Amino acid sequence: MMGPYLTSRDVHKEFNNLIFDDADTVWFILFMKGGRGVPDHESVVGFCSARVTEAKAELHYDYVREQYREKKYSADMLVKIRKQYLEQNHPDLPQEAATKDKGLIERLRVIGFKTDKKRGAFTVLRKAA
Repeated sequence: MMGPYLTSRDVHKEFNNLIFDDADTVWFILFMKGGRGVPDHESVVGFCSARVTEAKAELHYDYVREQYREKKYSADMLVKIRKQYLEQNHPDLPQEAATKDKGLIERLRVIGFKTDKKRGAFTVLRKAA
């Protein structure tokens, strides 16, 4: 199901890198049921991940398919789902994200992240535990 996105050159261009999965990474996938006019069909709307270590939770790979991007709720839902998971399962870990996506920066600020520094073209944001 995720193969077409994890191996897509267009998706890799958005991240300026390949997508990696580690044993300590948790993936969040947002589906839309009933796509293509077929009630049981599920379409991937977007995905994101969190790599959870003993020291922190690193937020990675916030991606929403192009045809859903104008519907802000898709990106908001991914951020909220990951936030809820981390608060319930890892409440004592600080969180960190590095992104160039201005929309994501704003969504993270709304849930308590603060800009820490710039790393090249990326903005690094942190949220204390």
